[in-house]
Amino acid sequence: MLAISLFPGDSALMLFLLVVGAFTLLGLQTDGLRMGMLFVGTLLALIFAPMLAGVLGKFVNLPEHPLWWELGAGKIWAFVILMIAVLAATQALHRKLQHHIKHKLETNRHAEWDRVNSIVGITLGGILGVLYLMLLAGIITPLGYAATQLRPSAAGEPMGYRLAARLHRDFRTLGLDKSARLFDPASDRFYDAADI
Repeated sequence: MLAISLFPGDSALMLFLLVVGAFTLLGLQTDGLRMGMLFVGTLLALIFAPMLAGVLGKFVNLPEHPLWWELGAGKIWAFVILMIAVLAATQALHRKLQHHIKHKLETNRHAEWDRVNSIVGITLGGILGVLYLMLLAGIITPLGYAATQLRPSAAGEPMGYRLAARLHRDFRTLGLDKSARLFDPASDRFYDAADI
C-alpha cells in the first residue's frame, strides 16, 4: 500500500475536513430545525447509550470477547439504535413544526425565517461535525494506542492496524487525543494492558 504523508497530522486533518464538511453540507441541504433535532437527539443518545448497552447484549448478538466490551461495542450499537429511533421520530415532528411555522408566520416574516433557519442549519451542521469527529477520535484513540504499542511483525500488517496507529499519532500530534479522551470508552486498565 502506498501511503502519502504530506505533514504530521495530515490524516487527522483530512478526517476533520471529511466529517465536518459532510455535516456542514448536510446542514446546508436541510434546515436548522432538523439539525437542531439531530443535535438534541445526538446528545440524548450519548446520555442513554451507556444505560442501554447492558440491556442490548441480551437481544443483539454482540462480540463476546472482553476487549470489544472494553472498547465500548455495546455502547456503539446502543448509540446507533438510538440515533435510528431519533431520526424516525424527528421526521414526523419536523413535518408538523414546518407546517405550523408555514401557516402561523406572516408572508414578510417567512423569508426572514427561511434565511435564519438556513444559517442555523449550517452552524449546527458544523457543530455536529466536530462532535461526531470527537466521537470517532474517541473510538480510534484506544485502537491506535494499542496498535502503536505493538511491534510490526511483517510488511503485510493489516490495514486497520496501520490506519488506527497513524490516526492515533496524528491525533496526538495535533493535540486532539486529549479532547477525544472525553469520548474514549476504554478504561485505564486497557491502557495499562496495552503498555505491557
